[in-house]
Amino acid sequence: PWSASQLFGSVLFDGQVYPDAPALWEASVRAYLDEDIFPSWRTAVVRCEDFLFDFEGVMTELQARGLELRHEPFSSSAGGIATAATEGPAAVDAASSGGAVVGGGTVDDTQVGEPNPWQPLDSTAKDASHPPCTRRDRQELLDYYRDEANRHRGLSTAQLLRLRSLAPELLRFLRYGPGEAPRSWLPAAVAAAAAAAAA
Repeated sequence: PWSASQLFGSVLFDGQVYPDAPALWEASVRAYLDEDIFPSWRTAVVRCEDFLFDFEGVMTELQARGLELRHEPFSSSAGGIATAATEGPAAVDAASSGGAVVGGGTVDDTQVGEPNPWQPLDSTAKDASHPPCTRRDRQELLDYYRDEANRHRGLSTAQLLRLRSLAPELLRFLRYGPGEAPRSWLPAAVAAAAAAAAA
């Protein structure tokens, strides 16, 4: 979208018209939770902010759930499953994905619990055909999402009411309820964690 207001008009997606992007989001998330589409025994639903703010933690958890890592060099031009600059929650189907690509070069066989050299991409994997707002690098995204002033910037009262009307069970499942933003998103918490790690 070129502006936030575009998200609140009708959207044609995969041959179906949705009243707005939030309705498409709800349908997408419901599909992620549908056992007939994504069986839970082989599916993990990961929010984009978890990739952004805790990439190593996400990859460790996916590996613990049985996602096999592909031990090969990773190029920033390759698609890959887990890139830090994704938008929206993603369902990762471990059985059909062929595994996740480990960034930062090749990785020797490692066991769950051992340190892994996973590094998220610093640059976007999207090319110039995507709108500029979707091609920010990782640091820009971290700065943007840590700033609480950006949370409702540019949204009208009617648009905020629409977002608050989203299916509460989906919001709870994805931890998008009031006060549920991980503390690690906030700059002070990140600085404190970095200082503790360095000590």
